[in-house]
Amino acid sequence: MSLRTAALTSVVTLLAFACGGSTDPAPAPTPAPTTTSPAPTAPTPEPPPAKPDDPVDPNYPSPHTPLPTLDYNGGPILESASIVTVTFPGDDKRVELEEFGDTITQTPWWDAVSEGYCGQGKCVGRGKSGGHVALAEAAAKSYTDSSQGSASSIQDFIRRLVADGTLPAPDGKNTLYAFYFPVGTSIDLDGSASCREFGAYHNSTDVTPPGGTLTRVAYAIMPRCGTNFNQLTISASHEFTEAATDPYVGHNDIAYYMRNQLWSMFGGENADLCVNSGFGGAHKEGKWVVQRSWSNKSAQASHDPCVPIPDGQAYFNVAPDKNFEQIKLAQGESMDITLKAFSDAPIGDWTIDAVEGNTFMGGSSYLSFKLDKETVHNGSKVTLTVTADKKIPQYALYVITSQKGSTRHSWPLVVTPKK
Repeated sequence: MSLRTAALTSVVTLLAFACGGSTDPAPAPTPAPTTTSPAPTAPTPEPPPAKPDDPVDPNYPSPHTPLPTLDYNGGPILESASIVTVTFPGDDKRVELEEFGDTITQTPWWDAVSEGYCGQGKCVGRGKSGGHVALAEAAAKSYTDSSQGSASSIQDFIRRLVADGTLPAPDGKNTLYAFYFPVGTSIDLDGSASCREFGAYHNSTDVTPPGGTLTRVAYAIMPRCGTNFNQLTISASHEFTEAATDPYVGHNDIAYYMRNQLWSMFGGENADLCVNSGFGGAHKEGKWVVQRSWSNKSAQASHDPCVPIPDGQAYFNVAPDKNFEQIKLAQGESMDITLKAFSDAPIGDWTIDAVEGNTFMGGSSYLSFKLDKETVHNGSKVTLTVTADKKIPQYALYVITSQKGSTRHSWPLVVTPKK
């Protein structure tokens, strides 16, 4: 979770319900892990439905509005992340966490989630161990941190540990300090509480090592939100991939972040997009359970944008025509928008629905929907009638969901008031 994500939590929560995912901030039960697949393997084709007025497009995927990609905004990346694992006294998972930090950036999972993220003449590649620090001092009961220039006891703590030589000096521009706090330690991030409103995050600060000069460094904070070790490695891997592609969020020196305003409601950074959009989930990489993450390369090819892709799993979704992602309606007005169904392999039919975010959270409903068909396949064209039943205050978010079995994907849209 980036620091910007915390500010979007309420909006993301509205959307994530319909997408089959859990929000990054609050730890959820560990999803079933997947296995690595370099590319989606086409399942055995199913017979096309006998619908002469809605033929299956034999070309996979059928033409559609492209999936968005993360934008490069000019900031640096971590070319070879050097993860320094930091634990506190009595951590019974210290050895495992040290091994995790030493090895996870040298795996096929890391290759998949980091591929294609380049900036300033460098690309994110395999990382290395930055060493381990088992602190002698106990963690405090509470800490504060900020992305807005407010007081930060976490950053004061990190600066002190670097200045007195407890933490190794930053390794060029690749160091990532990974802090694993114990159960019972709470962290306030700009008013958001650990283990209630976020499960982990990454940030950056400036430190001065002994005899050195002021140096910018990235860090990741993993509170201990229970005893589920798989959830802890999912949270840590989430922050590692985000820090590698957008390390200096605390300095607003942004590297990869999605500027598409609709999709950035899911969080904006690569791992957030896969948690909050419902595309992603857990992946089993050897002995570790880690987070799937958004791939520009996969999105551009109309495959599942969250990699690694589970073995044998085809990607399917319904996309609005480009002009209909955001529409304006006055109270009582309706508009027909065109949706196009696509899949990257033959999978037969799946079902679709339109759901407004506010209604899930028990809030006011502003919109109503009518689909001219609820079952689609590759190449289906759907007319969705959206009606503003009430005056829309600022915006009304909704999602089109696609579901086949237990797999669900989504596409976000919005209605704003006509003035």
